[in-house]
Amino acid sequence: MQMVPINSLYGEYFITTDKSRMDEIAIHKWLSESSYWAKGLPFGKFKTGFDHSFCIGALMDGEQVGYGRLITDY
Repeated sequence: MQMVPINSLYGEYFITTDKSRMDEIAIHKWLSESSYWAKGLPFGKFKTGFDHSFCIGALMDGEQVGYGRLITDY
């Protein structure tokens, strides 16, 4: 099922469901290095989860500042 991306401005934040606008490298770096629940997460496992989930990103001035994902079977 092809989903149409949703984009919205919320104050200074650009909120998007468009994965092509999200910085996968920055998200993985934060998860694997700074979060307590995914420390050491290999990029391949992150990428599989990213690709198979409904993701929402928050960007400020073009920089990834937030990320969330909803696990779904669509």
